[in-house]
Amino acid sequence: MKNLKLQNANRKRKPKKKIPKTCCRLSNRFLVLVSCFVLMKTPNIDGVSSLLTLQLWMQKYGYNVTSVVQPPFPGAHYLHGIEYVLEEVTESFLSDEFVLVSLDCATKDRIWTSLCYSRAQTVINIDHHIDNPHFGSVNFVDPTLSSTAEMMFRYLQQEEKSIPLEWIENCYAGILFDTGGFRYSNTKVSTFETARACVQAGINPTKIAQYVFNPGQLLPLLPCELPWNIFEHTIKDKCL
Repeated sequence: MKNLKLQNANRKRKPKKKIPKTCCRLSNRFLVLVSCFVLMKTPNIDGVSSLLTLQLWMQKYGYNVTSVVQPPFPGAHYLHGIEYVLEEVTESFLSDEFVLVSLDCATKDRIWTSLCYSRAQTVINIDHHIDNPHFGSVNFVDPTLSSTAEMMFRYLQQEEKSIPLEWIENCYAGILFDTGGFRYSNTKVSTFETARACVQAGINPTKIAQYVFNPGQLLPLLPCELPWNIFEHTIKDKCL
């Protein structure tokens, strides 16, 4: 019984893996972040927003980061850090040693391009899909969370004293997209808690929702005037 208690105590004291500290051991190598593709369609906002957040985070610590996303880029006009993203990896880059970080890829077959995976010296796998087989050398996989973007936000909360608003906006956009505006079955109490933390940090949820779901129909925010106009027209129609 004493041994069992000791084992449980050791288990509790065991620190969680941390992304910057994991990469610290690989600081003499290149770091490449690759989002995924699904049936040759464009990558989704969850994957790209997570990629951009991690990219900005690692750049803060001075890592040599090359980000690659299969074009066209979703969220190009509102996600932060998109200006650093490349559409392809050069052969010269692949000829040197590098660490591959895949985000939102349920399997290694969804990594674009496949050459990145086959030539990487080390693979860091960050994902939330329940069927992820932990194909990386190092795996950050949590199927209890709604999205990879929510995972990124949770890690930022654990490891950073202050999170830039741009990073939080990226995370919220990914969460909003992958939950279908908090309507899908992957939406849980923890999802709303994360969303609440994002709003408390200062993001504009209405604006981000417009960008994510109606990018071509952005309207000025008129929280008081718009509902009153609708009500006024409704009354007039009934009187006529």
